[in-house]
Amino acid sequence: MSEPAIPAVLRPLDLLGGWGISIVASLGRFGTFLLAALGAMVTPPLKFWAFVDRINFIGFRSLLIILLTGAFTGMVLGLQIFFTLSRFGSEAFLGPAVALSLIRELGPVLAALMVTGRAGSDEMSSAWRSTSRAVSSPVSGTSTSRGPAARKSGTSKPAVRRSRLG
Repeated sequence: MSEPAIPAVLRPLDLLGGWGISIVASLGRFGTFLLAALGAMVTPPLKFWAFVDRINFIGFRSLLIILLTGAFTGMVLGLQIFFTLSRFGSEAFLGPAVALSLIRELGPVLAALMVTGRAGSDEMSSAWRSTSRAVSSPVSGTSTSRGPAARKSGTSKPAVRRSRLG
């Protein structure tokens, strides 16, 4: 059974009502997720020290790279804005302009990128270290298959290839 046709006069109200219902449904899904997350925080086993360790890693140990990124971005931004402001004789507004643009727009984006990049690279390097022990690396020149020299001598050691560079 299809819905009856809506008169043309009421179509804007129908669209507005559909939009409102979708917003309320989204808020309901968000509320359900929030309650599930809050419930997971207080159910055992509580991993308080793991939480503190993650805050230390993501926040405090990422502070240096965020400060360096912000400082160099601020210097470049200041240099670029200075040329524009000097045309109008408004060099005095350089500091506030750089501070506002970094704090409002660039700062959060750059901080999020630096923290995400640092945390992601740390996770990947630890995953790489755990798997690289099991698999030989072509960069190191080792091979897990027995080469011709190993087959002739009957040794069980992996053959080591010599680099042409060294």
